[in-house]
Amino acid sequence: MQPRLVKLRAYLRKHKIEVAIFFSATNDPNFVYFTKSDASGILVVPASSKPFIITNKMEFERLVRGSIIREIVVSDGKRISTIISKRVPRIARIGINKSSVTVRVLEELKRNLKARYVDVGEFCARLTQIKLREEIQAITRSCKITERIFTETIKGFNFGTESELAGFIESRMRSYGVTPGFNTIVASGKNSSMPHHIPSKAKIRGFCVMDFGVGYKHLNSDFTRTVYIGRAKDTEVRVFNAVLEAERAILKAIKPGMKCSELARIGKRALGNYSKHILHSFGHGVGVDVHESPVISESSNQVLKPGMVLAVEPGVYLPGKFGVRLEDMALVTEQSMKLLTKPLDTLITL
Repeated sequence: MQPRLVKLRAYLRKHKIEVAIFFSATNDPNFVYFTKSDASGILVVPASSKPFIITNKMEFERLVRGSIIREIVVSDGKRISTIISKRVPRIARIGINKSSVTVRVLEELKRNLKARYVDVGEFCARLTQIKLREEIQAITRSCKITERIFTETIKGFNFGTESELAGFIESRMRSYGVTPGFNTIVASGKNSSMPHHIPSKAKIRGFCVMDFGVGYKHLNSDFTRTVYIGRAKDTEVRVFNAVLEAERAILKAIKPGMKCSELARIGKRALGNYSKHILHSFGHGVGVDVHESPVISESSNQVLKPGMVLAVEPGVYLPGKFGVRLEDMALVTEQSMKLLTKPLDTLITL
């Protein structure tokens, strides 16, 4: 049995929780972490017996082929509560991931399974923020493909609009047999001051932020490059260099035992006067979800541990003018860190 599942079952027994339930339909990353499948289903983890997945006939074969959970139960019109209560009798406490489960799903559960519902999401997040060896390998592969796509994108750069550039990036993903980790962001000129700008028909000019990642074996990369189309002004170069220095400073400081709040303060100091133009954290964990624990912010109480995979992403945004964001990924090792993507040395002009 997967080591994480062993630890989860021990946690359930310790806290007198008879069973934990995870739903693929609510995009709970724990379903993928524990099953290694992105098929549709409900993962049921009893405290004292083997886990099983409840699914429908259409998803049965996908789970048989792709899941590491060997027992797959086809609901075949039966109530989920009936299947669970038959296999796990005398349920008093049920564990769920409250940050993922929807109100509708929870209300339906409560109607049909009378028990006390407790959150196991935080415990699961602590388990899954430490990546397994095969997960690190998949993320490393994802990062390499992402970097290759960026290299192909800027080689002979000849894109007219943001949407055209975003379309090219995602077409290259398909050519490598991978999926977008999230909706690709391309933001140019004044649009670059909006971190989550949706690519439009706007003409590409000035700073151009490209934020994208790919999913490989259910694990993601998260990667951002800001390049300049034309000739940058001195003031624009100064902002870019401040963001570049902040990223370097944070990456250099990554090691086990380092507080995420201190990493954020290091980034803030490196940005100097530009720190008042920060709109988001300095980074986050990456895995099945693109944004996972830990979070690199001044309010975070989290501490780095070996096996964590981080995306470091300082950004400066001047409303109505432009924005600059850089993002690279790193693995926390036993002694320090290992870069999974290669940071820029200087501003790329095209």
